[in-house]
Amino acid sequence: MPSVFVPLIPAVAQRILVINPFGVGDVLFTTPVLRGLKAAYPGCRIAYLCNEQVAALLRHNPCVEELLFFSRGDFKKLRRQSVFRYAGRLLRAIATLRQRRFDLAVDLSLVSQYSFVLRLLGVPVRWGFDYRGRGRSLTHTVSLDGFHGRHVTEYYADLLCAMGIAPGEPCTELFLSPEDVRWAERFLSERKIRPDKPLIGIAAFGGASWGAQAHRKQWPAERFAAAARTLSQETGATLLLFGVESERAACEQLAAAIAATLVVNAAGQTSLGQLAGLIQRCDLVLANDGGPAHITAALGVNCVSIFGPVDEKVYGPAAGSRGQRALSAAISCRPCYQQFSAPDCPALRCLEAVSVAQVLAAGRQLLAQPGRAQPQKKA
Repeated sequence: MPSVFVPLIPAVAQRILVINPFGVGDVLFTTPVLRGLKAAYPGCRIAYLCNEQVAALLRHNPCVEELLFFSRGDFKKLRRQSVFRYAGRLLRAIATLRQRRFDLAVDLSLVSQYSFVLRLLGVPVRWGFDYRGRGRSLTHTVSLDGFHGRHVTEYYADLLCAMGIAPGEPCTELFLSPEDVRWAERFLSERKIRPDKPLIGIAAFGGASWGAQAHRKQWPAERFAAAARTLSQETGATLLLFGVESERAACEQLAAAIAATLVVNAAGQTSLGQLAGLIQRCDLVLANDGGPAHITAALGVNCVSIFGPVDEKVYGPAAGSRGQRALSAAISCRPCYQQFSAPDCPALRCLEAVSVAQVLAAGRQLLAQPGRAQPQKKA
């Protein structure tokens, strides 16, 4: 049936699929979309297709009834390992989608493969962005030439408006599980971290999002050490170092460089949900552009984040996020991250130009605000 005869949105949508197979920030940016869909279709059942690594960000979101794991990257990896296992898992995934009989799909992947499968399965209304002609299997599209100049959540709001749905507030949100909250409390208690003293989190490395190129988003570690040391001396705060398993040794070196007694290295010791549980206990987080910074914004925890190649106006804290200070340098060559890639810059002057004094000033301002910044969202 020609798409012109398909209504912009179904009169009744009982089963909705939202697709975003990417990382922490990308998924959290979609949470206003989930709120908008729930408001437009009270009583609907929303399934979210994502990669399994970010499941903790959505598992306790009251707008999501089901998580489906279908990451194109994971499937590519599986295909390299075994064609037979790849084919079997792909067929099972398609069968799962067919069984759900979705009325409406919102594809935020910016690739063609997901919507092509949904077209084959007969999902009647398929909305998404037409980026570089990849929306040909969608019934309705909003033209997109990349994210630039405006925050990603604003582009998502445009999509909701095109669907006839009021977008609502753009701020992101994260609901913690009671288990992750209790785990974080136990982790801090076992290390005798006093609840009456400030707790400052440090996410000084790149995590897994940029892989081997993570260093291109990292403010120099010695500057993190200097800023953390000064804030700890001024406030008596305990410092909590965040990182993935591969960054454990680098965090140990950072702890030695800080040269303070109240430093706890949590790198490699947490799941994503447990990391969020620890972040929600912090009075302040100092972070590079990456997952921990996006978690602070979703939880309403104070954060100073440092942006280099990436435009913080597009990928930083969304409008309405509490306690966020995104720092960057005003130099002519940034932001160089455009159309989802960045040139291989050996200088990284954009990161070098952000000073310890700037980070300290922003951190002190946030710490001076009355009361511990606590999240509003729990399961």
